Amino acid sequence: MAAANGITGIGLFQDYRLKAPELQEFINYCKETTEASLSEVVFGVPNVADIIRAYREVLVRLSCLEEEVPSDEDLLAMRGAIEQFYNALNDAYLAVKRRVPVKE
Repeated sequence: MAAANGITGIGLFQDYRLKAPELQEFINYCKETTEASLSEVVFGVPNVADIIRAYREVLVRLSCLEEEVPSDEDLLAMRGAIEQFYNALNDAYLAVKRRVPVKE
Protein backbone atom coordinates (compact mmCIF):
# COMPACT_ATOMS: atom_id res chain seq x y z
CA MET A 1 0.00 0.00 0.00
CA ALA A 2 2.78 2.43 0.89
CA ALA A 3 4.57 1.91 -2.42
CA ALA A 4 1.33 2.44 -4.35
CA ASN A 5 0.75 5.66 -2.39
CA GLY A 6 4.28 6.71 -3.29
CA ILE A 7 3.71 6.12 -6.99
CA THR A 8 0.42 8.04 -6.91
CA GLY A 9 1.86 10.85 -4.83
CA ILE A 10 4.99 11.30 -6.93
CA GLY A 11 2.92 11.25 -10.11
CA LEU A 12 0.67 14.03 -8.84
CA PHE A 13 3.69 16.00 -7.73
CA GLN A 14 5.46 15.57 -11.08
CA ASP A 15 2.40 16.45 -13.14
CA TYR A 16 0.79 19.17 -11.02
CA ARG A 17 3.36 20.10 -8.34
CA LEU A 18 0.72 19.02 -5.84
CA LYS A 19 1.94 17.43 -2.61
CA ALA A 20 -1.03 15.13 -2.07
CA PRO A 21 -1.71 13.26 1.17
CA GLU A 22 -0.54 10.04 -0.53
CA LEU A 23 2.93 11.49 -0.95
CA GLN A 24 3.10 12.56 2.69
CA GLU A 25 1.89 9.10 3.77
CA PHE A 26 4.70 7.54 1.75
CA ILE A 27 7.28 9.91 3.21
CA ASN A 28 6.05 9.11 6.73
CA TYR A 29 6.13 5.38 5.98
CA CYS A 30 9.75 5.62 4.87
CA LYS A 31 10.74 7.69 7.89
CA GLU A 32 9.09 5.23 10.28
CA THR A 33 10.03 1.96 8.59
CA THR A 34 13.58 0.84 9.18
CA GLU A 35 15.28 -1.61 6.91
CA ALA A 36 15.34 -4.08 9.81
CA SER A 37 11.58 -3.84 10.36
CA LEU A 38 10.95 -4.21 6.63
CA SER A 39 13.18 -7.30 6.62
CA GLU A 40 11.02 -8.82 9.37
CA VAL A 41 7.87 -8.21 7.35
CA VAL A 42 9.21 -9.74 4.14
CA PHE A 43 11.29 -12.49 5.77
CA GLY A 44 10.81 -15.79 4.00
CA VAL A 45 9.28 -14.39 0.83
CA PRO A 46 11.11 -14.73 -2.46
CA ASN A 47 13.32 -11.85 -3.60
CA VAL A 48 13.93 -10.41 -0.13
CA ALA A 49 17.28 -9.06 -1.34
CA ASP A 50 15.57 -7.28 -4.26
CA ILE A 51 13.01 -5.72 -1.91
CA ILE A 52 15.67 -4.48 0.50
CA ARG A 53 17.86 -3.18 -2.34
CA ALA A 54 14.94 -1.28 -3.86
CA TYR A 55 13.93 0.13 -0.47
CA ARG A 56 17.48 1.35 0.17
CA GLU A 57 17.36 3.25 -3.12
CA VAL A 58 14.09 4.87 -2.06
CA LEU A 59 15.60 5.90 1.27
CA VAL A 60 18.67 7.39 -0.44
CA ARG A 61 16.45 9.58 -2.60
CA LEU A 62 13.77 10.41 -0.02
CA SER A 63 15.16 13.82 0.90
CA CYS A 64 14.30 15.21 -2.54
CA LEU A 65 10.59 14.85 -1.74
CA GLU A 66 10.92 17.19 1.21
CA GLU A 67 12.55 19.96 -0.81
CA GLU A 68 10.34 22.89 -1.71
CA VAL A 69 11.11 22.54 -5.43
CA PRO A 70 12.88 19.28 -6.27
CA SER A 71 14.45 19.02 -9.70
CA ASP A 72 12.68 17.11 -12.44
CA GLU A 73 15.66 14.74 -12.56
CA ASP A 74 15.38 14.00 -8.83
CA LEU A 75 11.65 13.37 -9.14
CA LEU A 76 12.15 11.07 -12.10
CA ALA A 77 14.84 9.12 -10.25
CA MET A 78 12.63 8.90 -7.16
CA ARG A 79 9.69 7.68 -9.20
CA GLY A 80 11.90 4.97 -10.70
CA ALA A 81 13.09 3.94 -7.24
CA ILE A 82 9.52 3.75 -5.89
CA GLU A 83 8.41 1.72 -8.91
CA GLN A 84 11.29 -0.73 -8.41
CA PHE A 85 10.28 -1.10 -4.75
CA TYR A 86 6.66 -1.66 -5.74
CA ASN A 87 7.61 -4.20 -8.42
CA ALA A 88 9.87 -6.13 -6.03
CA LEU A 89 7.05 -6.33 -3.48
CA ASN A 90 4.57 -7.34 -6.15
CA ASP A 91 6.88 -10.04 -7.53
CA ALA A 92 7.25 -11.51 -4.04
CA TYR A 93 3.50 -11.39 -3.50
CA LEU A 94 2.80 -13.18 -6.78
CA ALA A 95 5.42 -15.83 -6.02
CA VAL A 96 3.91 -16.51 -2.60
CA LYS A 97 0.41 -16.54 -4.06
CA ARG A 98 1.44 -19.21 -6.57
CA ARG A 99 2.89 -21.39 -3.80
CA VAL A 100 -0.08 -21.18 -1.46
CA PRO A 101 -2.99 -23.40 -2.47
CA VAL A 102 -6.32 -21.66 -2.73
CA LYS A 103 -9.03 -23.14 -0.52
CA GLU A 104 -12.39 -23.49 -2.14
